[in-house]
Amino acid sequence: MPRGDAAKILESTLSSTSRTARSQISEENLCVVLPVMAPPSQELEPPTNPGRFTATSIGTPVEEGKQVLEIDGKRYQVEKPIHGDFALIAAQQADYAGNLLYSLTAHNFNPIMALAGRAVIVEPEMIVPIGVIPPDAVKTPGVLVDHMLARAA
Repeated sequence: MPRGDAAKILESTLSSTSRTARSQISEENLCVVLPVMAPPSQELEPPTNPGRFTATSIGTPVEEGKQVLEIDGKRYQVEKPIHGDFALIAAQQADYAGNLLYSLTAHNFNPIMALAGRAVIVEPEMIVPIGVIPPDAVKTPGVLVDHMLARAA
């Protein structure tokens, strides 16, 4: 894929970001963007998370304007989760379906970050054919991956 096409794909992905972020994109610092196999005509929505219940902020200025629930006679404030627009993930290996394998401490947060981002962009060290990564070694399934960047040689 020509580098100009990669820039156009990344530009369209970043269309909802700020003008400053888009102006920093240049063809010199781009890699090749590979399409990830996805179920046809099926847009997956991230699961909804109602948030966390905390009693710590009850009666403080933090409570103002936020939802408060009473459970078993005790009041709790609902703190909604923070979602990132993008999750930038580095992986040791990825197959063409987007299944990811991590090494060492990347197991700690990368799978969780793939769940938190609205658009998941992965840069693996190595892209392998489907079936090379054993099913029990997959730490992030391909349905969570939106875009994959192949490192330039």
